[in-house]
Amino acid sequence: MKRILSFILILMLLLPMLISCLRPAKKLPADFVDGDEIVIDNETPFVYDESKLYDDTVKIKFSNGEILDLSPCAALDFFTSYQEFARYFGNKVIRHYKTETEEYYYTVYSLTNYQLLYLYLMPEENGDLLLKELEWSILDSRTRISEGLMEKDQPSTVLNGKLPDYCYLDYYSAEEISKKNEILRNMFAEYCYSTNLPSYEQKMTECYQNGGSFYRCIQYVTFDTVNQSTHLAQNGLYTYDLQIYADNTGTLTYRHLIHETAWTYTLEQEETVALSPTEVSRIKDVIVASDFENIPTWNPEEFRGVDGNTTFIMGGRSAFDSHLISMWEPSKHYGIYQIRTAIEDIVRERIEVTSGRIYTN
Repeated sequence: MKRILSFILILMLLLPMLISCLRPAKKLPADFVDGDEIVIDNETPFVYDESKLYDDTVKIKFSNGEILDLSPCAALDFFTSYQEFARYFGNKVIRHYKTETEEYYYTVYSLTNYQLLYLYLMPEENGDLLLKELEWSILDSRTRISEGLMEKDQPSTVLNGKLPDYCYLDYYSAEEISKKNEILRNMFAEYCYSTNLPSYEQKMTECYQNGGSFYRCIQYVTFDTVNQSTHLAQNGLYTYDLQIYADNTGTLTYRHLIHETAWTYTLEQEETVALSPTEVSRIKDVIVASDFENIPTWNPEEFRGVDGNTTFIMGGRSAFDSHLISMWEPSKHYGIYQIRTAIEDIVRERIEVTSGRIYTN
């Protein structure tokens, strides 16, 4: 009896192990490779795969016996070869991409919250792949890689355009959004005051009373010009006042200012041109197509950055319902970029701009 009970007990202990052995192995995503063989594959698409997300950390044991909990990005500081990295985070197909002058090896891993880890690699004569030092990036759908990447491997394609949760207004409380909007309104007002621009409210009221509308676009640009005396780069400010009249004609006043010190701007150029109905309609069509009134004042999709350019556009049909939008380094996918570019196109056609990298580079 004791032997039977012992046998039953052992069987019960072994049963989970037997079941796990009989259970079919979980199928790897298509862009992963069984084993540790390096597979060059330019056809299999990279996919954002939630079953292979790397959320927190993985326990990594080193040759000296030390064990650390590391995320994929942190692990890159400890490994020199792709094979070491893939041992813990999975072996993926490797792209081999050539241009006329360069040759690239890379692969892509899924991270949480609709982000991707791009690894660039360097082949060794012995068949190993080294991790290129500092050549890795965490990217999302907002980023476009301009060089060394196949078109089908662009972040927006792999992620199907989806963005991290912090890129949506729903992620933030009404109070947080209100505070950010207030900061931008104060920045816009400060630019107008520091550069002695005509009162926005007055210009808007003049246009509204005459059945028209008014838009003011401001673009702050870093490293805009070079001081000929000091040979140092200076930031610049471009302003565009667009007055639209009831008969669909208008005027556009272009100003370019140099940012000298914290609160001092020097006017470099100012020109005003009359706009035909055709020119006005070109800009108005872009404003309508971009759904200007529904573009958020603060867009959580904007990247965080320091250098570059920031665009502000405030306008509408009356001073009482003026709408402000702003974005740092907007790309062509955003309405604020399209509206500013429509105005810039008129300037390029009608005004001979004498300085500043926006027009002279």
